[in-house]
Amino acid sequence: MAKKKYTGEYRDYRVKNEILAEECYEVTPIEFYNDIFPDADLERKGHPEDGKPNMIIAYQVEKNGKVGMQNEIIFAGKDGLDKALKSRFALCSLCTYSGRRRTAKNAYKLYGFIFDLDGVGEEQCNNLLWGISMKRVPCPQYIVNSGHGLHLYYLFEQPVPLYPNVIDHLQRLKHGLTREVWTNDTSYIRSKPGQDNRDYLGIYQNFRMPGSCTKIGKGNARTKYPVRAYRYNSYTGARCSISYLNQFVEESWRAPEDPDYSSWDYEGVTLDEAKELYPEWYQKRIVEKLPPGKWRSNKALYDWWLDRIQHYGGDWGDEGAKDGNRYYCIAILFIMAIKCDIPFDAVMADALDLVEPFDELTEKPDNAFLVSDVENASKYYKRSYARFSIKAIEAKTGFHIKRREPPKYTRQEAMTIARTIRDVRDKDGSWRNQNGAPTKEQTVKEWRAAHPDGRKIDCERETGLSRHTVLKWWK
Repeated sequence: MAKKKYTGEYRDYRVKNEILAEECYEVTPIEFYNDIFPDADLERKGHPEDGKPNMIIAYQVEKNGKVGMQNEIIFAGKDGLDKALKSRFALCSLCTYSGRRRTAKNAYKLYGFIFDLDGVGEEQCNNLLWGISMKRVPCPQYIVNSGHGLHLYYLFEQPVPLYPNVIDHLQRLKHGLTREVWTNDTSYIRSKPGQDNRDYLGIYQNFRMPGSCTKIGKGNARTKYPVRAYRYNSYTGARCSISYLNQFVEESWRAPEDPDYSSWDYEGVTLDEAKELYPEWYQKRIVEKLPPGKWRSNKALYDWWLDRIQHYGGDWGDEGAKDGNRYYCIAILFIMAIKCDIPFDAVMADALDLVEPFDELTEKPDNAFLVSDVENASKYYKRSYARFSIKAIEAKTGFHIKRREPPKYTRQEAMTIARTIRDVRDKDGSWRNQNGAPTKEQTVKEWRAAHPDGRKIDCERETGLSRHTVLKWWK
């Protein structure tokens, strides 16, 4: 039986506006986006020679009786924002894009972090502002009343170019900060011991735009409940640094603070280096443009996931489907289907069967689980998602997935096993370094001594050692 839904969202919305108006300065949507995305950073319409990126927003439209989302490229001057603000539903991220599509591949620069703090009433809003004043929560530049919750905007001193070596660092920092911002004091969506109900959203995530409508604004009430933005600082142009945000997370979550983002650590290789190191891969993926390969998993993996998301409690404890992770439970089901070569019609049928039981888990106000949620999640039925990692699944769903652990041996047992295998494979003892040939460790050390400014890739080329061997003995 579904739990009784909370019905005080309208009062909470009004009270939060009153609290924020006392502590902050309300801004118009145009003021809001002019501060975040200065016109000088954007391409002028009709002037591709500017060589600059653009904002891209998405808003809801209705054509031929069907409702869908439409992208709008925003140039310098912000023409087009009004289309979104008149819409029932409009989204925007803190990225600028170098292409016409709103994709991670086209994302050019990141202007900051947005945190979705869900389940915020009067008490939680006051707790958040108190935490900011006491420096227990990082100070945002903007706080947006999104209806049921709040969106916290942290704007960088300078937009961060989204180099491949930078993205993972930013994702990790945002993940760590979410744990500090979303607590049992700042949200009435509580996390029990061993459970995590926070929404860990990525750096590309789009959010409801100030000026558009909140979820609670339905029918005639849509104009009464818009998304409203408040500047926490009293002046435009206020920003924060990576160094400032790092202070609020443990060291394992921190990002490098060097403003030369191209120097941030990255263990990848350039395309030219990959061409020499992995010629077969280069020919297939770059020259022939073939899709990436994938491991074909046993259907038991799909059945295991389907069983897991159907049970709340029981064998899985609190790690079943619930209000807050249902969408991603279905999305991962489509990913598992791709991994196991399950036909689309079959997984769609299984997913639709879950709509009714998932809807009964609804706790958050106005958050029913619908057939449209399944249809949206079906976009994950793509070959490109076949390599979705266990870590990513855990982050999206809040589940803990037990890894297969290797047998545990004592040091003496492990050495005995290794020696036995060695003696069986090399009975004549040819494995011994009888001629005094240099070891791989010595080879790397001698090369580094001769080339103090040398690069790993150069060491690999000149010594003929593998990348893993060079990395192992480099330090």
